[in-house]
Amino acid sequence: MNVRASAPATQRAVELAQKGDALADRGRHIEALRCYEKALKLRPDLVAIRVNAALSLRATGRLAEAIAALRRAAQEHPEIAQIQVNLGSALAARGDTAGAEAAYRAALAADPDHAEAHGNLGAALLDRNAVEAALPHLRRATAGGGAGAAHWFNLGNALMKTDALDEAAQCFRNALGADATMTDALVNLGVVNLRSDRLAAAAMCLERALATRPNDPLVLVNLGHARQRCGDIVAARRLLERAVELAPHDAGAATWLATDDMIRGRPRVAVERLESAAAVAADEATAADLARNALCDLQYDDTADAADIVRAHRAWAARYAAAAPAPPPADARDPGRRLRVGFVSADLKAHPVAYFLAPVLEALDRAAVETICYACQPQSDAITARLRAASAAWRAASALDDAALLNLVRDDGVDILVDLSGHTAGSRLRVFSRRAAPVQATWLGYPGTTGVDAIDWRLSDAACDPPEEDALSSERVLRLPGFLCYEPRAELPAVGPLPGASGPITFGSFNNILKLSDRAARLFAGVLAAVPDSRLLIKSSVPLDEETRRLHVGRIARHGIDAARIEMLPWQQDAAAHFAAFAQVDIALDSYPYCGTTTTCETLWMGIPVVTLAGDRHAARVGASLMGQVGLPEFVARSDGGFAAIAADWAGRRGDLAALRAALRGRMAASPLCDAAGFARRLEAAFRTMWRDRLDRAP
Repeated sequence: MNVRASAPATQRAVELAQKGDALADRGRHIEALRCYEKALKLRPDLVAIRVNAALSLRATGRLAEAIAALRRAAQEHPEIAQIQVNLGSALAARGDTAGAEAAYRAALAADPDHAEAHGNLGAALLDRNAVEAALPHLRRATAGGGAGAAHWFNLGNALMKTDALDEAAQCFRNALGADATMTDALVNLGVVNLRSDRLAAAAMCLERALATRPNDPLVLVNLGHARQRCGDIVAARRLLERAVELAPHDAGAATWLATDDMIRGRPRVAVERLESAAAVAADEATAADLARNALCDLQYDDTADAADIVRAHRAWAARYAAAAPAPPPADARDPGRRLRVGFVSADLKAHPVAYFLAPVLEALDRAAVETICYACQPQSDAITARLRAASAAWRAASALDDAALLNLVRDDGVDILVDLSGHTAGSRLRVFSRRAAPVQATWLGYPGTTGVDAIDWRLSDAACDPPEEDALSSERVLRLPGFLCYEPRAELPAVGPLPGASGPITFGSFNNILKLSDRAARLFAGVLAAVPDSRLLIKSSVPLDEETRRLHVGRIARHGIDAARIEMLPWQQDAAAHFAAFAQVDIALDSYPYCGTTTTCETLWMGIPVVTLAGDRHAARVGASLMGQVGLPEFVARSDGGFAAIAADWAGRRGDLAALRAALRGRMAASPLCDAAGFARRLEAAFRTMWRDRLDRAP
């Protein structure tokens, strides 16, 4: 455009434009537009004025006119990147994401280092979940000094999606440094801290966010979750109940209120709450997760029988995990070749699953089995490093969706894929349902059937899953002599003397408090009644406030027991302090119907026998399996009365009890339970059996 204008006209146009800019800065865009219009009558060729006028048009709701003006300016001046950026922002506001992305790319063609163009393109890509494509642009936007809060916030969100939690946290801190009032960044920093197990920091961020957003369900739910994990059970419940008032169908509120039900010993209420939430969930994936959580909680319900549990698991699988045809196995006619075995878990960190897996993984014969671990958790720690070192290959899979993980497993050419989660947190059963590998099995991480027809095998033993009860499993059960291999933790202290050698007997239960069912409370009360001078020591594996501890003492005391005989120790984060409490216990009492596993092994290693009740399902028989493996079947009861009788009998045999305490660690160390090499050979044989069976069935 060629326009001849006098110097006075130019000066007047500039003055009007400056006045318009000042008005626009104060949000007075209608008045600003009048100034810009007068200026453009004098100098219609001044592109800066035209662009600023377009921005004021957008601010006053005249979006179509703004886009048209910016498009003309961009066509006339393709070399000015900022015009393209402004056009992209306007197109994005209209919902034209493709047009917006094209404009941002045009801006970068004009100026490859334009930070705002990189930031806006990254945000647009992130909005359509193209995370990997977004990250380089968001990093460029924040590379120089003075990056705006929005760019740091968007980079933090992208990093959250890839589970780069520490880096995401720093981005949110940078966003708050640029704009201390950015509550969204404060909320997300709290969420990242929560996911990283930095609970106190999470609660602090979310408390600050709540001060500015007292009625935000997202803040209430995450703060409730943080408070719950910190042990502030009553305060957490109030926050979550408030969230439900504001958002009755919020899946997170339902999840953590169900956990509150579990903490208070109400598994049936938890199951019903989750099932109701699944019925009104916003999408199928959320419904599947809620219903899966209900299945986990059902395992703790002493009013459900084994048949109820199997039906519920099969119904979940039929609705959310229908089986897909199996692909033909690679190299199908070689039954003796080296097998590639994949393990899928979100617990390859400091977690019972990892503690049981590590010694076995290290002992497997690499000439017979090539292992690949698919780590579906964002966190890593010393046990993660140990597992990684023991694996032939390691795949970080926490940020992969089901389709991506399915393709990765298939690309890796896995022969046998082993689920280590079942229906617990981080489960990837929907990948298994699509037949990721020719042979699929489940082991270790879940106390029973998955219900998923595409999982061929479940590794167990005859104590937990007797052959006559195969109908209780959707999988074929492959029975080992024992399905667990235990390696004692280094923090466990030496075995001390019997505390009740010259005084009252102390019974103990250090299992997860969620396992203290009403029936377990009756069992414990029955033992205390049978041994009148005894006391009971309970120690929770999670922090609990004083009101909740009193609640659980009362659940046992209401069966005619003096509450003064029951002590509930506070939670201790320090492992050494936790394990030191075992020195106060003479005889341990197992939970029911969900027996202890890791806790039972630790208790036995400390020289303390465990009285357990064998029930009607896998979860209720793990104690029987463990006691059988260490040669103590006499501690396995078959009835409630038998449970009290065994405890009372051994309470009266102080000499035998002291001798057993002194010998039990050595006895356990020599047992099959602690024989990692032997277990590895048996597991290799089990994998070979699965593979040969697959070849025999292949067309």
